[in-house]
Amino acid sequence: MKNGLIVTATGRASAAPDRAAINLGVSAQRPEAGAALAEVGEKTHRLIEVLVSLGVTRDSLQTSDLSLWAETDRNGAPAGYRARNTLRVALDEVERVGEKLQAGLSALGNGAEMNGIEFSLRDPSAVAAQARDMAFQEARAKAEQLAALAGRGLGSVTAIVEADGRSPEPRAMAKLASDSMPVEAGAAEVVVNLTVRFALVG
Repeated sequence: MKNGLIVTATGRASAAPDRAAINLGVSAQRPEAGAALAEVGEKTHRLIEVLVSLGVTRDSLQTSDLSLWAETDRNGAPAGYRARNTLRVALDEVERVGEKLQAGLSALGNGAEMNGIEFSLRDPSAVAAQARDMAFQEARAKAEQLAALAGRGLGSVTAIVEADGRSPEPRAMAKLASDSMPVEAGAAEVVVNLTVRFALVG
């Protein structure tokens, strides 16, 4: 590039998550498809009532998967049908995730499944701003060093391109309140990648 340089930099910032989502599932296997679906429906209603009794609102519940398939034994012979229903439970009280998870699983006994839990930030904009600031500071520091090595002065910024990302492995922070079901919330991290073009002077 004539009379200029381009640098890339990464900024990271994190905060305690204030939102969680749990995927709770129920399943049943019966000789007839209708019976399997009926049992899953009954278990789902029971799970919903338990969650509502703990303060979870119904509009925070969403069916994320409903499936039915034929089962076979090890010899390939028909072995009835299995039905499964998965509820995605959105929670704003992150500190009570362990309690609600334990209650939901206990209410269904062996028929309960947990298919994952996610933590996030309701509004990541403030954390993203911190990450962006750190990325730009790093970009400028790199540019100043490169300009000095080249015996030039660093001019103004002529272009900026931003790309967002997420941390692949959230850092553990604190256990949520539940003696029987400890859950690590981790840290919700925002990653900002900047590509910055500077002019060179002198």
